[in-house]
Amino acid sequence: MRRRFFWSLLGAMAATLLIVTALGALVTLSVVRAQTRQEMQRQVGQIVGLIQDAFVTDGVDLDGAGARDLLAENSAPTVRRILLEAGRVAGPEAQVRLVAVTSGERIVGGELPAAVVRAFDFASILSGGTMARRVADLEGGAVVEVVAESVAEIGRTGTVLAAVLIRQSDVLGFRSIIRQMVFPLLVAALVAAVVAGRLSKWFVKRLAHLREAASELAGGNHEARAAVGGSDEIAAVAGSFNEMADELEAARQREREFLMSVGHDLRTPLTTVSGYVEILQEGNLDGPELSRIAGVLERETGRLKRLIEDLMLLARLESNEFSIRAEPVEVSAHLGETIEAYRGRAEVAHIALRFEPAGGGTVWIDPDRLDQIAGNLIENALRYTPEAGTVTVRLAVGPGSVQLEVVDTGPGISNDDLPHVFEKFYVARKYRRVRPEGSGLGLSIVHEIVTAMGGTIDARSNVDHPGTIITVLLPTKEPPAPTM
Repeated sequence: MRRRFFWSLLGAMAATLLIVTALGALVTLSVVRAQTRQEMQRQVGQIVGLIQDAFVTDGVDLDGAGARDLLAENSAPTVRRILLEAGRVAGPEAQVRLVAVTSGERIVGGELPAAVVRAFDFASILSGGTMARRVADLEGGAVVEVVAESVAEIGRTGTVLAAVLIRQSDVLGFRSIIRQMVFPLLVAALVAAVVAGRLSKWFVKRLAHLREAASELAGGNHEARAAVGGSDEIAAVAGSFNEMADELEAARQREREFLMSVGHDLRTPLTTVSGYVEILQEGNLDGPELSRIAGVLERETGRLKRLIEDLMLLARLESNEFSIRAEPVEVSAHLGETIEAYRGRAEVAHIALRFEPAGGGTVWIDPDRLDQIAGNLIENALRYTPEAGTVTVRLAVGPGSVQLEVVDTGPGISNDDLPHVFEKFYVARKYRRVRPEGSGLGLSIVHEIVTAMGGTIDARSNVDHPGTIITVLLPTKEPPAPTM
């Protein structure tokens, strides 16, 4: 992995270096050439002005004999003076030429290098304009910048007098620049290789630490954590790994506490049953005593049966082995019957059990799941409500939904614990039950059923004003379309 990362990083750095170098060379070359030509065009403009002023001063007539004198530039005093003054404008490193350009695209006056003549833009000059060219292949391989501008028309033959400025180019060509940069590029590539090697070693080392932490966690070391340093992607992955490890540890802790709670709830009735079995084995019991023992055994085995059934139901819910069958239900009457089933238990505990339906009618919903939800909530409320307390069940039927609220006057739940009340055994292990009946899984089962039905469940409580409100909102189904 380190080797692959090294070559990938080195390739990316080298490609970036080459692209940046090439683009930089092109931009620099273009800017310098543009500036050079701009300066030469300015100088040619001054030279054209000098020529035109000289014609006026010397009284040169371009339509008459003056034209013939200008073509013989070596003998024309005006030309010699113009070239002398133009040389001062252009500088000693430049050459100034006066040439006559014919309509047949020939140069008949003045001398220009053959390569310049081949690159000459006759059309622009003959039309009274300017030209700018970069000319190579001169003697000795020299490269020059050529700028020319028309001065005036000579006679009536279509011949144009032009000023030509030739300056040896100080700007290297693109290939020359690349050739001169080969050595710096090689040095830069070497530096890039060293940097890539250091970076790959650093990154792979950090990844190795993360891999070691993952191996330790998989091997059973639940305290293993990855070192988080910096703010890059590897640090983000390490942080996510640590969060995952924390979640796994928390889940493991919850599982351990769940098993301990289940073991405790199983051991208590089993201990009672075992003790009474020993008494029965000893014999010498009369009828009333046998009847009392039978009642105790029936109650304790009932607790065991409910706990096992709740555990099996919770397992089916968590593994999605759960079906919902909606049918038309008159919810007020249906829930009234469910609540009546708990009336006797409430009276024995001296708790007032109330039902407050708001609205009603027939809706499409699963009646068995509705019974499970209401029954578990009522049973949970009865377990934590003291004597002379009240458990109130409120029902509201709205468009497309059924809302069920179970309100008790128990001790309440703190704000820190409210987000956890639907976890297995959470409230059971922290808040003392008034009555030990039940499995302690009621709220967890309700949460799973409500979620499977696409509803929501919420808990509100206040320890300063005792009481807890569990609110369930369930969607109702649309009745099936009638068959023809």
